[in-house]
Amino acid sequence: MHHSEHLKLSTVAVVVFHQVTGSAPSAADLARVAVAIAALVPVYAFDSRGAHHTLQPLSLIEGTLYAGATILRCLECGEIKEYRGLSVRRADVEKAIVGLRHARRELTRAPTPVLAD
Repeated sequence: MHHSEHLKLSTVAVVVFHQVTGSAPSAADLARVAVAIAALVPVYAFDSRGAHHTLQPLSLIEGTLYAGATILRCLECGEIKEYRGLSVRRADVEKAIVGLRHARRELTRAPTPVLAD
């Protein structure tokens, strides 16, 4: 396995969603999963000049993903930026799956009863 190899964020979102839920994602699910992935592992992109760099997780949280999580538009320093070629390192995919499985278990776990004083 090539740990430095990059995979498309849209592909990783489909794989992660399926691994966590056991079902195929809708178009809306892709964007939500991509943002969740960005909270757990670095996401990379090409900017309009063709430079490859790490995106800030806040860019994905506050921005808007288009075209099945393949394009990100966000506001940075007062101007709208567009990023394409969104990717995740292959080595980080398992970390995203484990993190989201854990989060899903926590969210679906029965609440602990609160005892009145």
